[in-house]
Amino acid sequence: MATLDAAPTLPNPLSRENPPTRNAHIAHISACQWIIYLLRTTIESNVHYENQLHGPIGVFLESIFPQRRQFMSIAQAALREVINPEDMDDDLSNTSFGSTGGEHRPRNVGE
Repeated sequence: MATLDAAPTLPNPLSRENPPTRNAHIAHISACQWIIYLLRTTIESNVHYENQLHGPIGVFLESIFPQRRQFMSIAQAALREVINPEDMDDDLSNTSFGSTGGEHRPRNVGE
């Protein structure tokens, strides 16, 4: 069994597995009504920040892309419009900086 204090090793290769059909995916999600419940109640609620969607969307993605098949989904920030350097305000408090170093319009523009 792998532990965090041991040197990392590559996992065993995946065993051959036929991909599930579309109907099998639908049946699996239908059998797990709580996935649909989580998605629906979150989307219909007053979601203000995208991080409020990470849990329900993560559970939904896990039902399609299981960890046992070595899939990993990573939450990403919402896409925002890039600001040209010449269009930036001197006040940087109204600028959002992306992980790639780009400047983006903040989420509250237009509110």
